[in-house]
Amino acid sequence: MQKLDCHVSEWFWQMRARNEAAEDHFKSCKIPYDESNLIEVLQSSQDKFDLLWAAVALRELGTPRAIPALKGAVKFKSLDVQGNAALTIAFLANGGENGFLASLLVSKEYRAKFYAMTGILYKEDAAHSALPLVLEYSAGATKGGKALAKTPCEGLDWLYLARYGSQLPQAQEVFDKINKNRKYVDENIFTRLAGEFPQIFTI
Repeated sequence: MQKLDCHVSEWFWQMRARNEAAEDHFKSCKIPYDESNLIEVLQSSQDKFDLLWAAVALRELGTPRAIPALKGAVKFKSLDVQGNAALTIAFLANGGENGFLASLLVSKEYRAKFYAMTGILYKEDAAHSALPLVLEYSAGATKGGKALAKTPCEGLDWLYLARYGSQLPQAQEVFDKINKNRKYVDENIFTRLAGEFPQIFTI
């Protein structure tokens, strides 16, 4: 049985690979393909594709020095830019920005919730730095009834709570809603959660 977050290791394993589309974009714009120039793009451009490809390219070329500029990019209106910037922050920070990524979950302006949650799960959150805001987000986003059929994080917030906050009463309230309304939850999501945490998600 695959875990619900099996895509996380697959995505992040590939992140240091060169992205030819990103390289070609900046070559056509006559922008040198290095970290300093890509940071400058993030800080100065309002073009969706400049920001998107800069965020992607920094996975190969970037260091933690690029993180402040990437944090600015998550405020851009494009869902693609928001999501890719969050993933690159997670990759470059190596688990050190989970609190910031969790803050995106409760931000009304940030819409790429699945990507922020994927970034949080990249490394074990031993310090539970994301827990308060993941709990706040999940408690509000986990509705009863048919609303459970469409969850922005596709169950990743529930997975995080099961791993790091299962003892908390507010997390238990979330689990109770899921179990009581199981027929509305995507079968693949529920089966994978129950496979890893049968004591929480009851089949």
